[in-house]
Formats: sequence, C-alpha cells, structure tokens
Amino acid sequence: MVRFMKYTELVESLSQLQNTVQCLTASVEDIDYRRQYHPDLSPLGWHYGHIVYTEILWLWDTLLGAGILKESDHQLYNPRNTPKPLRGKALSHRDITLEQGQQQFNDNIALLGDPPQTLVKHRLMRDSYLLKFILQHHAMHLETMKMVMTQRCLQGAPSNCDDDGLNEATEISKYPLLFADKSYRIGGVDNWSFDNELPQHTIKLNAFAINHKPVSNAEYLGFMESGGYHEQRYWSPEGYAWLKKTKATAPDGWHYQDGWFQATPAGYKSLDADSAVYGLCYYEAQACARYAGARLPHEYEREAAHPQIDQPTEVWEWCLNNFHPYPNYKDFPYTEYSTPWFNGHHYVLRGGCSHNKADYHLRPSFRNFYEKDKRHTFAGLRLAYDCE
Repeated sequence: MVRFMKYTELVESLSQLQNTVQCLTASVEDIDYRRQYHPDLSPLGWHYGHIVYTEILWLWDTLLGAGILKESDHQLYNPRNTPKPLRGKALSHRDITLEQGQQQFNDNIALLGDPPQTLVKHRLMRDSYLLKFILQHHAMHLETMKMVMTQRCLQGAPSNCDDDGLNEATEISKYPLLFADKSYRIGGVDNWSFDNELPQHTIKLNAFAINHKPVSNAEYLGFMESGGYHEQRYWSPEGYAWLKKTKATAPDGWHYQDGWFQATPAGYKSLDADSAVYGLCYYEAQACARYAGARLPHEYEREAAHPQIDQPTEVWEWCLNNFHPYPNYKDFPYTEYSTPWFNGHHYVLRGGCSHNKADYHLRPSFRNFYEKDKRHTFAGLRLAYDCE
C-alpha cells in the first residue's frame, strides 16, 4: 500500500483510473454494456455511470454546492433507488454515455488541477482525504466490472485454448507460520482507511498458525477429486443445504472441456496449478479447510499475519467471522458505506485481488465483505490452525 502520495500524484492516478474505466467500457458493444450477466452484478455501463456520478456528487455538488446532478441521475445511479435488473434498460446508449463521461472526467481533472479555495478548504479535502476515497471507490468498482466481464466470458465455451494438463495435488501443503499468544494492534493507521477499519485498537489472540500462501488451484482440485463436493462431513449444515440447492461441483468460473479452464475478464485460460484458487463462496472455503484438517482464519489473525505471509493480496480470502463494527466505530463520510452491512449476514474477506492492479486499498487493515453464498467474486482461502 502506498502510504504517501503527493496531491499531484493523486490527481494523476485518478486520471489514469478514469482512462482504464473508459477503455474497459468502450471495449464492449451497447448490448453487452447494458446486459446484466449475473443477478448480483449490475451491468457494466451502470458501473461506469456510477463512477462518473460519484465524482460529480462529491467534487461538484457536495464540496462546491454546484447542483449539477439531476433527479434522474440520483434515481439511476444511487444504488438504493433502482434495482439491479432495471438498471440496464435505463441507461443511455453506450456512445452517448461514454462521450458525456469523458467530458466530465476531463472537467473533474481540470477542477482538481486548479482547485478553488472553497474546495481546498473543505474538511473532506484535508490531507486529500476525498481524493483517496474516490480512488478507492473507483478501484473497487473497476474490480466489480472485471467480475461482470468474467460472467460475460462464461456465456460461451473455451475456444483456441490449450489445456496445460492441470493435475490435482495429493494434499494441501501445510507450511504454517506460528504466531504467539499475545496482543496485536488491529485497524487502520492513516486517512486512506475506511470507517470500518477504525479506530485502531488492541486485541488479544490465542496462539495460532496460518499457511504462508493461499490454497492453490491444484490443491483445490485435489479437494474436488477426493469427493469434496459430495462428502457431507466437510460441510456445515448450512453449507450442505447450499450445496444441495445449487448442485455446485467446482469453483465459479471453472469450465471442463477436455481439461479445466477458467473464465477471466479477458476470456478463458488454462488453469495455473500454483495460482491461488478463486470463485469460492464461504461454504466452499469452509469445506475445503475442513478437508485439510484446518479452519478459516479470523480476520484479526489474518491482519496480524499479513506482514509475514506470501502472496498477501493475490485473492480475497474468506475469514471465519462476520462483518462487525470496531469498538467506538463512527460512520464517515456517510452512513451507508459500512453501517447497513453490520447485519450479521456479511462475512469478512482479507487480502486483495490480482485482477485489480491498483494498490489504493491493498493494506493489512482493509476489510472486504460479502454474504456467505456469493461466489462470483475473486475470493479463495488461506488455512489457519489452532495451536495447543
């Protein structure tokens, strides 16, 4: 994680991220831009429009009081107002949206390049907080856009792909790092941190061990080939009910065609044996951990271990516990970012994602969160163990 970036570097990073989002959206036709490929994912074009909307909302309307956004903008791009299945039909044509969005991006960069005193002196611009917030917001939506592209890939079968002969590992490697029974500091330390990472506080952990790397594709294939999706003993009652309902037999995005392939934002590719597995829901991660004679780590253990583990941000890693507020938590800069999700149904993921090259939120304290049945994400697992 980049701890210090000059204001000009932040503005340049925002411009680069805008360009990435622009190019990704322009890479699909209008029909794909507005199509909903997964029930839990908005269309690609909605994410693009929401990114543009968010910049206007904060920079122009909140900080400057310009009142640029229309009621129709709030209705479409505020997630609370339009259900996901209705968003695609409400979008303007791709070309119109891209042209208007590019112009707005240019205006926003020009504003930030020569900001008026009203903007400079606003409390949300102290230490460039709002710029850091927007960068992270956009990076997360870009990652979600990559999820949309992955689901788009799944609409077809692999073609012109060579199978690399992925074989299962006979067992999951156990090279755990040991951590003592002691107190650890948990939480964010600077103003890159979101409200749910704050305040930093001390927690007491019992001695534990955690693997030095996430479970790999080959190791997970070993779980599958050992009957992992059929052996009820590996699954919690809730997880087994999910398994029977969905009839899942492999991670989301895996496709067998004379060999195993994986759907990616750029198309199908052969599975790399040593890369971290992803496309798992909480129940699958939990079952794989039980198969290995291990468990999922608590998020505090995962954060305490972060400086010493390998591949700390290759995939999001499911943690044992649900998403909860820290002691003396205060929502900021708005309630809806974290507070509604402290509902007991969302579970924490730590780590990062190789499909998101931005490092704005790749820090030990960053907390991702999803409901336990979600598997369209770039999520896998890392094993943990109790120490006697």
